[in-house]
Amino acid sequence: MSTKHQLKTKAVHARMLFDVLNTHADTKAKTIACHQLSFKKSEWSLHSLTFAELREKSIQYADVLKVKGLRQGDRVLLCLEDPSAFVIVFLGIMAAGCIPVPLPAPSQFGTVETFTQRIRNVCIDCEPRLVVTSSRTKWEHLEPQLHRNIPVVEVLEIEQEIGPLGSKRNFPHADPAGTAFLQYTSGSTGNPKGIVITHGNIAANISGIIDRMGAKAGEKIVSWLPLYHDMGLIGGLLAPLYGGLEAYLLTPLAFIMRPVSWLRAITDFKADYTIGPTYAYNVAANKIPNKDIQELDLSSLKAALVGAEPIDRGTVEAFINRFAGKGFQPSAFYPVYGMAEATLAITFPPIGKVPHFDIVNRAILGQLGCAVPSDISASEAISFISVGTPLPGHHVSIQDPSTGKVLPDRTVGQIVTTGPSVSPYYFADAKAQYDRRHALRTGDLGYFADGNLYIADRLKDLIIVAGQNYIPSDIEFSLLTNVSGLRFGRVLAFSTKEENVEIESLRIVAELPPRFWRNQTEIRHEIKSTVFSHFRLQVSEVLFLKSGTVPRTSSGKLQRRVCRDLYLKGKLRALGENFVKPA
Repeated sequence: MSTKHQLKTKAVHARMLFDVLNTHADTKAKTIACHQLSFKKSEWSLHSLTFAELREKSIQYADVLKVKGLRQGDRVLLCLEDPSAFVIVFLGIMAAGCIPVPLPAPSQFGTVETFTQRIRNVCIDCEPRLVVTSSRTKWEHLEPQLHRNIPVVEVLEIEQEIGPLGSKRNFPHADPAGTAFLQYTSGSTGNPKGIVITHGNIAANISGIIDRMGAKAGEKIVSWLPLYHDMGLIGGLLAPLYGGLEAYLLTPLAFIMRPVSWLRAITDFKADYTIGPTYAYNVAANKIPNKDIQELDLSSLKAALVGAEPIDRGTVEAFINRFAGKGFQPSAFYPVYGMAEATLAITFPPIGKVPHFDIVNRAILGQLGCAVPSDISASEAISFISVGTPLPGHHVSIQDPSTGKVLPDRTVGQIVTTGPSVSPYYFADAKAQYDRRHALRTGDLGYFADGNLYIADRLKDLIIVAGQNYIPSDIEFSLLTNVSGLRFGRVLAFSTKEENVEIESLRIVAELPPRFWRNQTEIRHEIKSTVFSHFRLQVSEVLFLKSGTVPRTSSGKLQRRVCRDLYLKGKLRALGENFVKPA
């Protein structure tokens, strides 16, 4: 396959999610589908749902929504914190023939301004008929204008209108081409876009995930990822439901407040799978105190999925090394690649294989766009991790961004994918169905080597100085590795043109942690010397920001272009030179 510089797998037929859930509810009615976990007084509290309860409660929610006047195709904003309520309402909205639009609850946004701006943009785009939220009071307080225009209902109000359980009605048959839900982008490249995910998209993606991982009914998965995000919704919830797995769901706040709760849940419930972004594994490897991991046992894990952000070698090795003594097997570290426009997953590696890093020459990569193998000890070596091959029935190629020409192995280009998981269009373009998307140009840079895909970075984030390409995540990781005191996921590299000239100059923006202990002049010098020694690049400017102010998406991804735009507009609030907090 690699000689053609593209990868394609055999097509498969996938059953619709509702059909599979009907089968689960009929054949294993009392089997647990999912648990909502909370940790109270050193003990787990579980709110559990069987497959039969999940179907019946969801259909009853659909009945209530219809009584409220919702019609086929109406959009419903879903802003809930509790996973158990989310899954029932989400499926209920779809069962009513309406379109759920999962979004964070008001308490899950960083600031009131962020919440109101995002909600307004989404409402302008999809014109929802109803909002289902955990707290009407919080919603009305934060967004009174929208409340006057769009009815708001608390999830508890819907529950009060539901009768006793006992009926055995089925989920309706779903049209594969029909819209299942809208997944809004995080807005890292501008206003959020509503990605239309069809029932066929869901079936193709989650059946492919289950197939590639070899997951079996009755196995267990632990996730704390937000269900309004594609990785949490598809990977942490819908794929497990489809495969008949038992899902243990923490809230994102549980992980943020106590990261070890994630690993404790894996230990206590003997999970076979878990899922998280790169920064979560970095936190686990470097931030959890030793006293909190003494009783952990991660030996049950078959696959710890990692994605959503560039996967650096240091994080992988640090996690494996720290938890090897806790039963974690290197072959369980499972790097994957995907994006919301592909429903979720694009490529997965073989299960049970130790992660493979491709070591290449950084200089040749920047000058020629070729991933030439290098010795790991070389000063210009850079590592990329294999994210495997396409899901069954899907196709991936590496293309020249300008011409669309398929490129040879070990040549960096834009990753392009086709297949039944690819979203047909954005909601704003739904009326122009003649412009239906068939090939997804991901905007990501990557290359093939020995039949495996390797991700470099975002195409539009590429830094070009003096005609040479530099990968921003490579610069950022080099600083995090070599400069003490910087926070993981809080360092940004981008380039801008100098005033009155066409020369691009490199700029670094970094957050200082709340209890920062180093002199700014000292760390600025170390940043500049590190970048020069690794890349032979001069850093024109280093800006330090207060903790929590580096632009990030709701899912935690760095917003390089947003940061660059704020810089150019003079809106980045840099700390004063004398800002030093003692340890």
